[in-house]
Amino acid sequence: MKTQPPFFKKGDGYFLSLDIGTQTIKVLICKREEKEIVILGGSVVPLEPIAIIDNPAFRIEALRQTIFNAIQDAKQISASREVTKQKTWLTFLGLPPHILKGRVSHQNFKRENPGGKIKRKEEEIILKSVISSSYKNIAQLISKDAGVLANDIRFLETKVLSIKIDGYKVPQLLGFSGEHLEFRILNNLLLKSYLEAIDKVFRKWDLKILKIVSPIENLPLALQDAKIDGFFLDIGGKTSQVALVYEGEIYTVTEFPTGGEIFSHQLSETLGMGEPEAEDLKIRYSQHLLSEEVRTRIKEIFSPVAQSWFSSLKLQLKKHVPSQDFKLLPPSVLLFGGSSQLPEIEDVVTNGNWEDLIFPERTGTKILLPKDLKNFQDQTKIINTPQYTPSLLICYDA
Repeated sequence: MKTQPPFFKKGDGYFLSLDIGTQTIKVLICKREEKEIVILGGSVVPLEPIAIIDNPAFRIEALRQTIFNAIQDAKQISASREVTKQKTWLTFLGLPPHILKGRVSHQNFKRENPGGKIKRKEEEIILKSVISSSYKNIAQLISKDAGVLANDIRFLETKVLSIKIDGYKVPQLLGFSGEHLEFRILNNLLLKSYLEAIDKVFRKWDLKILKIVSPIENLPLALQDAKIDGFFLDIGGKTSQVALVYEGEIYTVTEFPTGGEIFSHQLSETLGMGEPEAEDLKIRYSQHLLSEEVRTRIKEIFSPVAQSWFSSLKLQLKKHVPSQDFKLLPPSVLLFGGSSQLPEIEDVVTNGNWEDLIFPERTGTKILLPKDLKNFQDQTKIINTPQYTPSLLICYDA
């Protein structure tokens, strides 16, 4: 699938943030105005099972219709006449983290002529070599975990996050000398079958995909003024994504297949209600809209579920955080995503037994809200919950 080049200059232009999750689609209608992004409309629409990309019964038309409905709902909120007349939308697309995966790899390179300064040609050769090694290493890991061939994996974007030469951090290779080079590289990737499905959804349609975006990679940019070191958790319906950000840089990205949906399942099984009713009850519980008696009963049901989710989180960290990065586990944990509003999630992260995962001088847990992100103006006055935080993070690529 080919993404489109930007059709507007930095400083003006309408665009969509289209965040396709595992349970909902979120749409933001935006306009870039000089140094800030203005939110003109927004909506959240539930996804039917047949509209979910990794469902064996997936139907392209079902997802297209849901996206269309979400855009129409967002348009109705907007007071801009220009928005209602807009027909072709430039779109930044977000996907669930178990589909669009992010992985950080550490690569080394030894120069044959350490005394000479690195020139342009050598820089190109070095970067080509370490990026190729990064692709190979990550493809092997993903193919093993997912049970697919390495040739079935497509890399969408590669970013060199940091470079060290003989142990010293440098901003670039060009012009520096030294022998031992260390790289930290972020790759975004997905399976070929998912990319083909997405291509079919948007083919011959009035949505032009400028870029497929991993929201979590924009955290350092979104929080650069705050200089927050954090252990970030994007908790969705079926998947939770983890990112370790230290000194404003991403060190680890991974995900595990457990999210807010397990809480709804437990409500459904315990109380004998349908899944939609259980999901609605869970949402009202997280929004403190229930009586104290009902809240107490739900809390009893959710407590062991939260412990199960917490165990999955710790297992994933032990599996995917390199041993040298354990000492970097930051003092603060920041939660966002639709399921982050469940009080049991915040409680277990704050007070749970982290066992041998040591956090230096914990400073607590915080919900990362839209208002914590910089350079946004919300004209709708409804973009105020952590469910919208990933959608806003997508906008930083505009």
